[in-house]
Amino acid sequence: YSADELDMFKLITSVSGVGPKNALAILSEFEPDNLRIIIASGDAKSLTRASGVGTKLAQRIILELKDKVGSIGGNVEAEIASVGAVSASKNAAEAVEALVSLGYSQINTYSYISPKAYDMINTPDDMRKSVKIMNPLGEDTSLMRNTTLPSIMDILSLNYKNRNATAKLYEIATEYIPNGENELPTERKVLTVGAYGKVNFYDIKGVVEETLRKLNVAEWDVEASSTEYAFHPGRTAVLTVGGKRLGVIGQIHPSVCANYDVDSEIYVAMIDFETACTNRADERVYHTLPRYPSVSRDLAIICDKDLPV
Repeated sequence: YSADELDMFKLITSVSGVGPKNALAILSEFEPDNLRIIIASGDAKSLTRASGVGTKLAQRIILELKDKVGSIGGNVEAEIASVGAVSASKNAAEAVEALVSLGYSQINTYSYISPKAYDMINTPDDMRKSVKIMNPLGEDTSLMRNTTLPSIMDILSLNYKNRNATAKLYEIATEYIPNGENELPTERKVLTVGAYGKVNFYDIKGVVEETLRKLNVAEWDVEASSTEYAFHPGRTAVLTVGGKRLGVIGQIHPSVCANYDVDSEIYVAMIDFETACTNRADERVYHTLPRYPSVSRDLAIICDKDLPV
């Protein structure tokens, strides 16, 4: 162990109720510099990632060490702003792990789009406000996108035109929401998932469920919606969590697919990544396996078309 790690070990074990085993678990999860930032910023949720550290213990560690972490190592206050980046990186890694395990491939798209992109996805006039680039290379890169939908549609349509029978793609990208004339835009991280081929609404809904499960987002709701532009009015749902909009999932409207020359059903999910991460449950709940194996049966049920399922 380095001298810095030994100093942190002594500091952590000075907290009442924290033994050597807990201290080693914490130092195995976090580098000393990151640990100082987490403690100084009061980020108890991140601290509970260490094995054996619950919410109450994490809060006690922060309470007793918050004023002491600056006594060893560098300038914590100068580094504290980076704690969000540390947490976001781990959250993104967990989401990526879930998506890759489900057969989805990552894409990287530009943040700049053409004004025509809004025409392609049937964007209403009152939702086209964007940050304009003062000296763009051309019209195709003259706006900073306020939605990631045109970006993933471009890549999906490109795969379709290249005669790929199916495509399953995702990206954690940034949307730029304009503010005042002399103010910087609000940057919003959005997890965008898109697929065509052997896929339907319930497949894309299952992908979202697994990703949110991996992120430990609890108590989110799904409600059918017919007012989302660019989406099929009968095959779309809005996600909410804690009373806030979490995202939207559904089939892209056939007229939008026609704009991209795609003669196939495309399904897309757009999840506000920051809202998802801020609504993570503090602890994971595990259940024992059932004593007897479950029995599965296929049932066909005819429902009224107005009944949400």
